[in-house]
Amino acid sequence: MFTDAFADETNFRVVFYGPAYVGKTATLRYIHQHAPPDRKSKLSTVTINIDDPSHPGETETTVWFDMSLPEYGESNARKIRINLYALHGPVNYESSSRLLLKGVDAVVFLADAQRARQDANRWWAMTLREHLAELGRELAGLPLCVGVTKTSFEGSDPALRVGNALGLPASPIFDIDPTTGRGIPEMLAAVVTALKDGVAEGGVAEI
Repeated sequence: MFTDAFADETNFRVVFYGPAYVGKTATLRYIHQHAPPDRKSKLSTVTINIDDPSHPGETETTVWFDMSLPEYGESNARKIRINLYALHGPVNYESSSRLLLKGVDAVVFLADAQRARQDANRWWAMTLREHLAELGRELAGLPLCVGVTKTSFEGSDPALRVGNALGLPASPIFDIDPTTGRGIPEMLAAVVTALKDGVAEGGVAEI
């Protein structure tokens, strides 16, 4: 969290985290497409080369944008702006995920409802805890929401079952569809509410 005194805004960093192809970028794109033009920045991407001699030429891409949320009132007596980040596509290097979490104020963990992807969901939930610990943070004290995608696919489990199997701290679980937007406004509202509560309770502080 940081304060922009000139704009009179409190800024929060929200990271969308989870396995590859779960819909992290698609969810960001849906939020961006449905935000009022005068409240959002451009949807940006940056692709970096991976500094690993054993994998020459490989890259990873980060997607992000920021938006103001006047409808959610104020935090610390200032307007609210959230900065949303996600890694796009396959993520082969844990260092990229760890870097994305640096300075994070809230996490949206996206899980895949397909039964064949449950081990991947749990592995990414485990790495979330590990990366935060390496950064001196605890997941238990961080605002967290879970979004479950692909519940309509054949061979999928209900959102609540998938979310509860992740082993994450108790948090709101949403059945979302990045294509239609089902559940995404409600999930975003829950994230902002958790951030405001975190500030009020002292769990989310300026860095």
